[in-house]
Amino acid sequence: MKVWKLKECIQGMCPLVVLPDKLIFSRGNRIYKVGHDLRDPLFLCHLPVRGLVGRLANNFAFINRVMRLSINHAVIFDNALFITRRSEIWRCDLSNGNLSLDFKIPQNRRLISFGLVTSANGSKELVFGEYFSNKKMQPVSIWGRKSGPSRWSQRAEFATGEIEHIHCVYNINDRVYVLAGDMDQAASIWISDTEFKDLRVLARGNQSYRACWIKKIDNRFFLATDTQLQTNQLYDFKMEKGIDLTLSLASLNGSSIYAGHSEREIFFSTAVEGDKPTGNFIYDLLDRRLGPGILSSKASLMTVDKQGAVSEIYSIEKDKWPFMLGQIGTFTFPTGTMPHDTLYAYSIALKGVHGCCLIFR
Repeated sequence: MKVWKLKECIQGMCPLVVLPDKLIFSRGNRIYKVGHDLRDPLFLCHLPVRGLVGRLANNFAFINRVMRLSINHAVIFDNALFITRRSEIWRCDLSNGNLSLDFKIPQNRRLISFGLVTSANGSKELVFGEYFSNKKMQPVSIWGRKSGPSRWSQRAEFATGEIEHIHCVYNINDRVYVLAGDMDQAASIWISDTEFKDLRVLARGNQSYRACWIKKIDNRFFLATDTQLQTNQLYDFKMEKGIDLTLSLASLNGSSIYAGHSEREIFFSTAVEGDKPTGNFIYDLLDRRLGPGILSSKASLMTVDKQGAVSEIYSIEKDKWPFMLGQIGTFTFPTGTMPHDTLYAYSIALKGVHGCCLIFR
């Protein structure tokens, strides 16, 4: 397995999309593109700052961190860059740099990640599931936008009492898998056709079914759990006869929320997060206790190859901020396929490197 070494740590640079010859990244609300030598970045677009809170966050890192106002995810679809910031989805036309607010998720809900679904006729659709605090388990929607002139539309809805929110929508062949959370029966894996006409549950009611990502190398799929309540696992994800999560490749030191990939490896991170909320807002806001499934105060950057060999690339301590107030400690990754000799990760709430792009060669 390749040995990765940390070569650079760049404050304020968030990698969003990696392409064969360039990286798209953000600094604050500005978006740039640059070659993998990171020299002479070119400006792409600037997301407008909105309202008093937005203006304050633009000038004070503390407010930006507490309010979660940063650009957090982006993907290229239909020759445009789609960027998420809180409940907003912005579209930057890559041919001319024109920027527009493409969609605002109703009721100020958010998303963790976009998914790409290919239908039976070959048409493609950008999709996401709603992510928000939803202890009462109100209805949750999946939204989609087809290629070409199109608007966002509701593609599916989970009824009251089914789930709390959606972590990931992932297309495998002619099926779409929906990973949902968090507690009790809401921890679940669902399956649908690519038109979302037949959405049904595959497995539920166990924290082993609580996950945020599925990734593929060749014809092998991997999934890691995302729970603070029990020890997390990296699974070889079998689908021949329903869901088979019996083959654990590794026990993890924390929950896993984010993953990226190259042609040969899957990169994923573990998170340092707190225990299950007590319901006391002030106590939960300031609580720094680790959840029982979080075995370390360090977040790890991990890799698994197509043979299933797992190793740790890098780890670092969570910073002193409480989890709910100042974010959980973890690493995120840009969308797209990493170059064979470069790995980008973005550090959140980690000691000495919060808000940094970490570059491994």
